[in-house]
Amino acid sequence: MFDTTRITHKLKAKTPINMETIYDVILVDDELDAISVLNHEIQANCQNLRVVNTFNAPKDALIYLQSHSVDIIFLDIEMPFMNGFEFLEMMPKHDFDIVFTTAYDKYALKAFKTSAVEYLLKPVIGIELVKAIEKIDAARKKNLPRLSMDFLIDQFKSAKKNELKRLAIPTSTGLSIINMDDIIYCQAEDSYCTIYMENKKSLFIAKNLKYMEELIGDEQFFRVHKSYLINLTKVEELNKSDGGFIVLNNRKQVPLARSRKDNFLQILHSY
Repeated sequence: MFDTTRITHKLKAKTPINMETIYDVILVDDELDAISVLNHEIQANCQNLRVVNTFNAPKDALIYLQSHSVDIIFLDIEMPFMNGFEFLEMMPKHDFDIVFTTAYDKYALKAFKTSAVEYLLKPVIGIELVKAIEKIDAARKKNLPRLSMDFLIDQFKSAKKNELKRLAIPTSTGLSIINMDDIIYCQAEDSYCTIYMENKKSLFIAKNLKYMEELIGDEQFFRVHKSYLINLTKVEELNKSDGGFIVLNNRKQVPLARSRKDNFLQILHSY
């Protein structure tokens, strides 16, 4: 069962969203209570969503989709007999958007975050639902490409093995898939940041450095300064002059904040 304590902190969207495009959606979840809560939040907050069917068994949803088209599927992850990822593997094509719904599952959440897909924690909260649908609507209006479901499934399997090595980074034109090992450092630029990679490649994104820090969440990376997140495997030298700075393998000199120096040295030695 999902954590019902979240209901006591429920937040409603200030006003229900009423977009021009109407999207047909289905809900797939083995828990009747979860479907009821989600259906209620959709009716209360998303006038542009039309729930055309609900399913407690994913196999029934698969049968339905053989002869019906939908725009969005709200898909539970933890289901008996067939989980959400197994459901997607059974689909011959993925011409719809997915909003995953789940109780806390650290592997699934890590896969979602590193794949930049929409997900909602149960029980679903109205304002979080609205944000997810607004992102999907905006991407559809810009005709942005969808993430490969094969990539997402691979991310989930890698997360379970603690072997995540790739990231899907949102850009103005869709998503860029990058290898974590290729990242040398990330540098903050106001509320944006630039990811500097091997072979002199770089990627400017409309996310702050904290986003990258939380996204990577790996012992291989360390925030050495308010403006820099570095890959520890790319460190070549620690220079103590001028207050201390780090030299990376591309010869970039990165400042080391005094408040982070002891922690950095400890992590670097143990690493």
